[in-house]
Amino acid sequence: MPNQTPDQCPTCGRMSEDWATNRERVKGFIRDDRENRTHDYTKWRGLFGGGACVSDLDAIEWRVVDGKITPRMVLELTRLDGDKSPLPAAYLAAIKTRYHVRDGQGKSVVHFARMLGVRAIIVLFRHDLTEFWLHCLNKPESDWRHMNKIEYRLWLESL
Repeated sequence: MPNQTPDQCPTCGRMSEDWATNRERVKGFIRDDRENRTHDYTKWRGLFGGGACVSDLDAIEWRVVDGKITPRMVLELTRLDGDKSPLPAAYLAAIKTRYHVRDGQGKSVVHFARMLGVRAIIVLFRHDLTEFWLHCLNKPESDWRHMNKIEYRLWLESL
């Protein structure tokens, strides 16, 4: 992490003299179950109508630079459960259609990413985290970029 200080948590970037002794205050995934804990809220919220909308942004990659939180990328995550290889072009095209045409999700994600001054990327990942496909939502005509686990990690770390 750039310009990290001894008082900075290497995981989340939190600045504190006591971060190492207060890790319970650093939010993390500590549950073993697979429950979608926001499903009921999202379903209920979707009933409102009247032009009011809600979107969940799956992930915002960020860093702490000179003590300031700096957004790097907005990520929309979608999982590939099967083991089919190579991945059919029609499958990737359907994901792009879902974000760019069918749903308002892609438009809203790009809007919020622009507000942060970053790109919005769809990350399709294989269930076992061995392969990743990236598509830039800011450029609907762009192709998918395929990466293995090591390449994807290096790409994330380079942001």
